[in-house]
Amino acid sequence: MATEYVLVDPSPERTILDLRKSGFKDALVVGRYEYTKARPPLETHTHGPLLEISYLERGEQTYVIDNQEFHMRGSDVFVTQPDELHGTGPYPEGKGVMFWMLIRLTDDATTLLDLPKAEGMALIHKLRGLPHHFRGHRNLKETLYRIFEVHGRDAGTLQVLNIRNLLIRCLLDVAHSAEFEDQSQISPEILEVMRYVCENLDCNYMLEDLAARVALSVSRFKARFKEEVGVPPADYVARQKVSKAMDLLRKTGMPITQIATSLGYSSSQYFATAFRRYTGKTPSQARREAYPSHQPA
Repeated sequence: MATEYVLVDPSPERTILDLRKSGFKDALVVGRYEYTKARPPLETHTHGPLLEISYLERGEQTYVIDNQEFHMRGSDVFVTQPDELHGTGPYPEGKGVMFWMLIRLTDDATTLLDLPKAEGMALIHKLRGLPHHFRGHRNLKETLYRIFEVHGRDAGTLQVLNIRNLLIRCLLDVAHSAEFEDQSQISPEILEVMRYVCENLDCNYMLEDLAARVALSVSRFKARFKEEVGVPPADYVARQKVSKAMDLLRKTGMPITQIATSLGYSSSQYFATAFRRYTGKTPSQARREAYPSHQPA
């Protein structure tokens, strides 16, 4: 049975802004988490009459709606409409940085965030028509961080006004982002590096070597790669190795130590640590789930 989530308690890795305490009735929550390792899958749930907008600043994440999978990378936006069931399916909550926002969007809403009626209805119409998954505009990250910065100041009328204006800016950034599908394109140079990495997962790469393949300086290559792919080059390499390892664990009887060696890991212990950081499981656990009768290697 699906669970209805409205608020999530804060933790050392999650910061939650309860905007209701500042008098907001439409924007209830803005949150941010920074996970240094994978967490268990997020169970199927709904937010009732609330629209949820999630922005993945860094990392990778998969969400599932009606058995359809949406694979996010850094700078992607994921939207669920009110009462829409969603979760991460079999996928863990991944290592990375995620922002999310909950907006009350009832059927009888006539405005939003105290905007004049015509402007409020126009914004509501945009939000109700958003696709589930699209690339976020670069301004979105800056606006979200700004909300946290302003919220951390002493409370007062100007603070509330600033947050309100930032929330409107954020929602407009989301709406505009959905209109520009070409933002999701990755350049041929970065695609070439991604292809090379995936075809040579047994190697341990130096950034200088990857940058040289596409005639870029190391600093320019790192910046381009993170902007276009959503994770730094080293993180991308690690994720591809773990993904290949997961495939081998599930589809072959290759010993775990051999899998580690084939992917360029110096030891099975180092491999197990990296694997767990991205999947939330040990290699042996992943194999047992695929073949319950199989004994760990």
